[in-house]
Amino acid sequence: MPEVTLRQRAPLAAIPPLRIFQRAASASTDEHGFYGSANLEEIEKHGFALTPGRSCGSAVEEDEGEPFEVRIPELVATLEKQFAEGAALEDRILKDMASAMRNQ
Repeated sequence: MPEVTLRQRAPLAAIPPLRIFQRAASASTDEHGFYGSANLEEIEKHGFALTPGRSCGSAVEEDEGEPFEVRIPELVATLEKQFAEGAALEDRILKDMASAMRNQ
């Protein structure tokens, strides 16, 4: 069986993105939370685990200016309101479905 090269197997549309990726990787400008590069020694040090958290980390979160202790009660109140709205919508959907079933 003749040897098949990557160029013979890859569709032409896949080649430009590969070259873009190679250029980006060679620039070694890792972007936290999006992509990262590691050498073989770093990969081996982590037991060859290739999870995104190990290779690219997490995105840097912006400081919202308020401490977590102040912000969490606001977030909980918003979540409770959204749960109540969701329950009301669920009730309405169930009533509408029951009405539609009776009208058939």
